[in-house]
Amino acid sequence: QMNISSDGYDFGNPLSMPIEAHFVLNESPSVITLPGNLEALEAEILRYTDAVVVNIPDGCEQIAASSLADMPNLDEVHVPSSVTSINAAAFSNCKSNLLVVAPENSTAASFAEENGFCIEYTSE
Repeated sequence: QMNISSDGYDFGNPLSMPIEAHFVLNESPSVITLPGNLEALEAEILRYTDAVVVNIPDGCEQIAASSLADMPNLDEVHVPSSVTSINAAAFSNCKSNLLVVAPENSTAASFAEENGFCIEYTSE
């Protein structure tokens, strides 16, 4: 598991390489836990990575276009109720059976239902 700071550094990695270097080197972890101070997932921030699970922190409010696109191994994404905006192209070219884990009646739950993704409700 990788914990990424807002400036893109992995505090669990003694080399503390920028996150972009991990992806370029094909060393993308299977589980990505984004930093707690993240307010938005910017466009294409995790695009083309090999992550299997992505954990979006509470406090994040927005998921931009293609921020989680073209991730063929992505099985599960955890989205908190603080996310109030998800771009229609945020998950382009991901698995059709992607599991979105989110609170019931949240933006993420509605997005998953509208786009045919699997949904697992949390009690958040």
